[in-house]
Amino acid sequence: MKIFLIIFVILNTSSIFAKNISDCKRLVDDKERHACYDNVEKSNKSSDIIIIPSIEKIFKERKPRINANESFYGCIYFIEYGDEDLFTQKKELSHIRIGDSKGYATLYVDNFDNVFEGDENLPKIGDCFAFTTESGLAKLSEINYYGVAKIFSGEYKVDSIALKVELKNKITIDQYFEDDISYGSKRITLIGELEETFVANTNEFGISLVSKQGKTITAFYSPLEWQNNDAIKNKLRSIKMGDQIKLKGYFMMEMGFPIFTTLKILD
Repeated sequence: MKIFLIIFVILNTSSIFAKNISDCKRLVDDKERHACYDNVEKSNKSSDIIIIPSIEKIFKERKPRINANESFYGCIYFIEYGDEDLFTQKKELSHIRIGDSKGYATLYVDNFDNVFEGDENLPKIGDCFAFTTESGLAKLSEINYYGVAKIFSGEYKVDSIALKVELKNKITIDQYFEDDISYGSKRITLIGELEETFVANTNEFGISLVSKQGKTITAFYSPLEWQNNDAIKNKLRSIKMGDQIKLKGYFMMEMGFPIFTTLKILD
């Protein structure tokens, strides 16, 4: 479904703008409703309107997180309910997803607390809102942001035009933090200063790289790559704190944190 650039405020806002949106939402015919949204958007020329990025733009720009108090916009494509209440025999809304299956944000929305299946104020698939958060959203994977949000109240315009993002083939740990973009599963060479090494509970060889600002990235090297290779074992034993090393591999997001999977330690 084509996403129209509309402006939304919650229904209890007293502005004329909110009333116009409410009038649009009452239209049953899809074409008439979308045309109504377009007219509202075009008629609002206030210089004070906040520009809010769409969730699609955020994904295209490969943001590793959505920070606290940042606003974002998206349309519901999935609603999850909890278990049926014994007495009311209704299911309470648990969480929603905005975006689509290729890139979405899983949101527990404060405004939807105590909202049950069948209620008049129940959001529907296709409803679009602007949201904000107090704690931000972590990126659990390359396709999923996750966290608690609330509906943004106020006038805004949606920005869906994404800036072009270039992924490098070789990058230092300092450049990684400066660029602040998610590399996903792209194979790259990561260069950095060694802070420490360790053996994890899974018997993986752990490598901690540190930037000039003191930020760290942890890389793991599978035992399948080195356990039966004395030359690699000797190399692992020889590296020490302060050494600059080059790792060939790729990033994964785990619970909101980037982890580097090492395929090879380069000379």
